[in-house]
Amino acid sequence: MGRVLSIKSRGGFDHFIKISSTLKRRRIEVEKIFMEHLAQEDFLVEVTLGDSARDLKQIMGFMNKIEDVYEIKEKMEE
Repeated sequence: MGRVLSIKSRGGFDHFIKISSTLKRRRIEVEKIFMEHLAQEDFLVEVTLGDSARDLKQIMGFMNKIEDVYEIKEKMEE
């Protein structure tokens, strides 16, 4: 299983679409995307990256450029 990024954002479903389309446009290999509603317009997206995905810092940089993304971190194995 690949690495998992945890991304928190505001802005509702439109911003979920921006996150997923950025991953696709940048040709980042994704195994799974999970979205969870947190509160009002806040949501959490967990992205499981494929084994051949690019450097994690580069991917996090792409996500930081998206409006209303306020937290990005690598989810540690439990």
